[in-house]
Amino acid sequence: PANEDGKSGEVLDRIIEALHSQDKKITVISAELPYDAARYQDADAIMVTYGSTWMLETADSGAAVSPNLPGAICAVFGEFTPGGKLPVNLPSLNDDKVFSDEILYPRGYSAVQEAEAEEEEKSEDQNNGEEKKDSGKEDDSEKKDDSEKKDDSEEDDSEKKDDSGQ
Repeated sequence: PANEDGKSGEVLDRIIEALHSQDKKITVISAELPYDAARYQDADAIMVTYGSTWMLETADSGAAVSPNLPGAICAVFGEFTPGGKLPVNLPSLNDDKVFSDEILYPRGYSAVQEAEAEEEEKSEDQNNGEEKKDSGKEDDSEKKDDSEKKDDSEEDDSEKKDDSGQ
């Protein structure tokens, strides 16, 4: 997170700030070490990828990169939903950009899984709300049925009175 002068992330901090001032969003891809993700908490999204070093040159295509970095870029642009989890605890940084004892993201954390769980919870809440509305509608229809039955029985009573002459 910090080099000897403590300024390693300031350029990206300024980029994040500039984009936010224009109401734009930014996703930071933390390649190599997941610990870099702690440095850029002002980014709208952070993706962590591993194995992003260059591969050996291939005979048919020249130099190529590891598939992890292009895969991360494709995921950022919505080509697929990433499914990885952090293999380590990710500590937070203090104001001096030094790691603290506080855990920012625990080992096994996955923002995608967290978002899916939140979405599922919202869906369940909406379904429960609709069930309550539906059950309220059923209650109203039952009330209507009851009132119609009363009307019918009143008509029956009046018909009986008319037939009996009373």
